[in-house]
Amino acid sequence: MGTRTFVLCQACSWRVIRLVCSDSYRSRRVLSSTMTIIVTPGIDFIAPYLVKLSVPPIFLVLAAKYLATNHHLSIPTWVLVSASILSVPFISATKIIRKSVSDRRTAASLGARLVPVFEGKWIGNLDILSFLLRGFDTGYPGMCILSCY
Repeated sequence: MGTRTFVLCQACSWRVIRLVCSDSYRSRRVLSSTMTIIVTPGIDFIAPYLVKLSVPPIFLVLAAKYLATNHHLSIPTWVLVSASILSVPFISATKIIRKSVSDRRTAASLGARLVPVFEGKWIGNLDILSFLLRGFDTGYPGMCILSCY
């Protein structure tokens, strides 16, 4: 079918993919063409995350399709859409909790202690964020952090 050549453009840090397509007919080269695709840094950064975020909803849809065809169990569309939307934050929260437990175990095995964290009352520690922003506006940048302890 063709070969791929990856070239990194030094001037603009874009990744250039050069696709060289060649077909042969009776061991003779009939068609040869070159096509260059430029992948910008933003797409290069976002693409792996889009793949990771799309795996849980795709898995849920395939599982629902399997249950509908093989076990004659129909799942309502609203349940499937809700589960697909909620699967992304659930997977993200699970990864964060797993990383936190892993860090605590590693610190305990090394005899170290973890960096102190702020425990806020609101979701996402938005109360601490608003407190820090007020402190940056009205006082010295480091003073609001000292008053949290």
